[in-house]
Amino acid sequence: MGDEQAAYPAHLATDVILRDGSTVRVRPVRPDDELRLLAFLRMLSEQSRVLRFFSPTSDTALGQMARRETQVDYTRHYGLVATRGADDEIVGHALYAAITEDKPRLHLP
Repeated sequence: MGDEQAAYPAHLATDVILRDGSTVRVRPVRPDDELRLLAFLRMLSEQSRVLRFFSPTSDTALGQMARRETQVDYTRHYGLVATRGADDEIVGHALYAAITEDKPRLHLP
């Protein structure tokens, strides 16, 4: 990730209606999502954490991941969150990070 931060792509945010009729907002992640993302990661079951991160994770590691995954450049390191409610509770998260110029890596829960 470079030193330059691209402008926040607010125009990419959209509301999505789920099968149960509820609505979530899907939008690019922002640096101020760090604590909300940490809360989301902490609420995952141990099995979900292992499936997501390929090993058990401590709260310290989750805090580091939340920080890293909200510090994006919207070009080579890009995250999306699904939020609900007035407090923007994060209920879903995905991250794209390019490893090299031509080989992307995708993280999905």
